[in-house]
Amino acid sequence: MSILGNVLTMTQPGCSGDCGGVAERILHPAGSIVGTWVFPPDVGSITFFEDGSYIHGEEANAFGFSGVERGTYSWDSVTGVLIATSIITDTNGESGLSHPQGGIPLIVSLNANGGLTGVEGDSQFELVAGPVPEPETYAMLLAGMGLVGFAARCRQSKI
Repeated sequence: MSILGNVLTMTQPGCSGDCGGVAERILHPAGSIVGTWVFPPDVGSITFFEDGSYIHGEEANAFGFSGVERGTYSWDSVTGVLIATSIITDTNGESGLSHPQGGIPLIVSLNANGGLTGVEGDSQFELVAGPVPEPETYAMLLAGMGLVGFAARCRQSKI
């Protein structure tokens, strides 16, 4: 594993074939919704990507909805209107961008605290920027994944 700036490159020594990958850290550009946002108190998150795609995951909320939603979005920074332009995956019931209340579009604006304020019909909610993991976090994650892979390989060779 190596980290150069915001790019993490993973390889598995001694592996032939496709055994690695590259991940890029998502930063929160100023004046943009791009990045990861967390629903307090850490029940879910939504990540908006620069290419116009998003992924929303949520544990069971007060209404009992949990799951994942993935699709594409459009956000007008002037009006704040946020619309899911296509839904690829929707396993979270009535939660997420795919089910606006009463057909009223979701209005999202950047607030003074560096978070997002969302208004949907009569409801208002706040999202906070998700923490950007430090390189050491990735190192521990990959070390653990390597140990699991090593153990699985050893177990497989004994069979």
